[in-house]
Amino acid sequence: MFSLSKGHPFYTVILTKTASGNASDFNIISKQHVEEAFISELSAGALDIHCNYLFEASLSRLKGRGTFMMEILRELSSGRATLTELSKRLGRQTGYLSTPLRNLYNIDLIDKEKKAYYITDSVLTFWLKNIYGNEETNLQHVKERIQENYKEYFASLSSEAGIFFESYLREMISRFGGQYYQDIYLPKFDDVNGINMLDKNGDVFGRPSNIEVDALCRGTENWLFEFKYRKKSVGKKDIELLKKKRNFVENKHEIKIHKIVFIAKSRYYA
Repeated sequence: MFSLSKGHPFYTVILTKTASGNASDFNIISKQHVEEAFISELSAGALDIHCNYLFEASLSRLKGRGTFMMEILRELSSGRATLTELSKRLGRQTGYLSTPLRNLYNIDLIDKEKKAYYITDSVLTFWLKNIYGNEETNLQHVKERIQENYKEYFASLSSEAGIFFESYLREMISRFGGQYYQDIYLPKFDDVNGINMLDKNGDVFGRPSNIEVDALCRGTENWLFEFKYRKKSVGKKDIELLKKKRNFVENKHEIKIHKIVFIAKSRYYA
């Protein structure tokens, strides 16, 4: 985990959550689960969206200056380079590089050690290598999956990606005030939180495991929410699993869950 994320808090959260999902049928998270999480999130997930924003969306706002800063980052993704080496690779005089290098340094995208510049973000470096083909890696199929999924996946997730999507929905649910949406009554909740609990007896999955609930909402009525932001349809197995989670939460917290709700982009097919 650390070798892939270098301890970056955001990357660690993303990899941990995805690896945990990959290991849902096992007792422990293995190295393979972490590598699969890294591949999927870098090629078509939150890491891909984050790196795309850092590299393309943010720097493109600087117009001409940003374009050249992007060229510098692409070169540095191949490895560390001195000012003289960058000048030769990019075909520009060293004086032309001073300002963009200083700008990249000031926004913490690069650093300098023993006269050599390098990208500080290891995940961004790996992403650039695969996007622009600067170097083959042991995870060659990352490139193939990026080419296959990148445009479609980025467009479909937009600002609703990953953990931000869940936080956004919990915030919206906390604003319910007893109103109706069409014929659905939306009660006011006193407390809206995602929870994670240990199921020692294996009531939910048939073995000891951590049980994650996207939103447990308590008030005059208690509701349990499950969120699906990816393009996956909600099926009968998903409903049955949520029912098991409801029973587990009721026993664990000694409360009555009045309603279970799925929020998903795809409709339910029985």
